[in-house]
Amino acid sequence: MNLIKCRKRFPNAIVGGVPAKILKKRFEENTIENLIKEAWWDKSNP
Repeated sequence: MNLIKCRKRFPNAIVGGVPAKILKKRFEENTIENLIKEAWWDKSNP
């Protein structure tokens, strides 16, 4: 099995194929925008 990596990542989408194509988005656009604005991964745990 071979793996081809590309520079562009799609963290909120399911991709497949060569070249990679977006098959499905995990969330709606407004939810993705809110998650990116929130940046919960940068916050420390209480």
